[in-house]
Amino acid sequence: MTQPTDREYVRLSQGGDRKAFGQLVRRYQDRLYRFILRMVDSHDEALELTQDTFVKAWQALPDWRPDAKFRTWLFRIAASA
Repeated sequence: MTQPTDREYVRLSQGGDRKAFGQLVRRYQDRLYRFILRMVDSHDEALELTQDTFVKAWQALPDWRPDAKFRTWLFRIAASA
């Protein structure tokens, strides 16, 4: 059985499915953490900013457009934090 795509998880998440969003978090949390860590060079701050990024992403899900890759959108949120 294949894993749902990011797009499928986002659509479910936009409908309020927190478990689907949890799958996106699990899929990207390590990569996002490493990305942020390179920017701030602090483990604790990177952990906090990673969590903040996912909170902001959850809140901004209604604005996500299917023509954008979720990963790119998520990392753009992190870079602007």
